[in-house]
Amino acid sequence: MQGGNGGMVIDNDGGVRGMAVYWSPDPAVISISTIMKCIDMFMQFNRVARPVLGIGVRTIALLDVQLQEDFSVFGIKGVYNPVAEELGIKRGNVIISINGQDALTLPELEDYLLSLGWDYLKDRSIRMKDVKLRVFISKVAWKAMSHCLSDSTINLSG
Repeated sequence: MQGGNGGMVIDNDGGVRGMAVYWSPDPAVISISTIMKCIDMFMQFNRVARPVLGIGVRTIALLDVQLQEDFSVFGIKGVYNPVAEELGIKRGNVIISINGQDALTLPELEDYLLSLGWDYLKDRSIRMKDVKLRVFISKVAWKAMSHCLSDSTINLSG
């Protein structure tokens, strides 16, 4: 397995904000809060547990000013979860809330998923969690674009 290249991401005051990692073709930045949670979890449990939604996500910027004011969103880069596909969640859809929490940043999403793993490591009887997604679906048909909101629940393995 090939490793990545990268280094610390620092702010203007010299504080560490995260770690840049280059995984071809998409470079990424892992937030310091996510790194610290992983270290804490590993120090306490000798492992890191994090459920996977089964969909690739990235933070996106919307061109529509009204939508920018309404949503802090994640664009779905790829869906490889048959459950998500059965729920109609597809590449290009936009997640606008997770478990009723709006305006999550991508690091906050990572921290939320790590908190589910933390709960599992504390209590191994926890096997499944439901994650409720509100998805903004954009459909293009015959040069007309329509939008709708869809509420879906994905069941995660612990």
